[in-house]
Amino acid sequence: MTDEAQMEHLLDIRMTEELIRHDGIPGVTPSEFIFFEAAGNDRRVIGAYEIMQRQYVLRDCDRIPYESALDALSSISQSLEKNNAWNEMKIPHSDEIEYDDFIEKFSPNEPEPKRGRSR
Repeated sequence: MTDEAQMEHLLDIRMTEELIRHDGIPGVTPSEFIFFEAAGNDRRVIGAYEIMQRQYVLRDCDRIPYESALDALSSISQSLEKNNAWNEMKIPHSDEIEYDDFIEKFSPNEPEPKRGRSR
C-alpha cells in the first residue's frame, strides 16, 4: 500500500472496470469511499459480518471479532490515506471505454495460451 505507482495502476484498473461493467461504485473516487468510516456503526454491515462468519468460518476459534476487523480496517484506511495515488486518483475521463480496450490496456504482455487439445 506504500508503492504509489502500483496503487495508481491497481486503482486505474478498478475504476475503469467499474465504468465498463456499469455496477459497483462508478463515479466514486477512492478518497470518497466512506466504508472505512461508516462500517463501525452500520447495523447492516455488522449483521452481514456476523452472517459471513457463521457461513464461512466453520470453527468458532477461527472467527475474528468485529472489533478486531474494524481495527484492521482502520489500519488499512490510515495506510491508504498516506498514499498520494489513493488521494489523488480521478475518475477516468473517457465517456466510452470498451471491454476490448480495457483488456488490451491492462493485460500482461504475455502471449495468449494455446487452446485446444494437445496430442
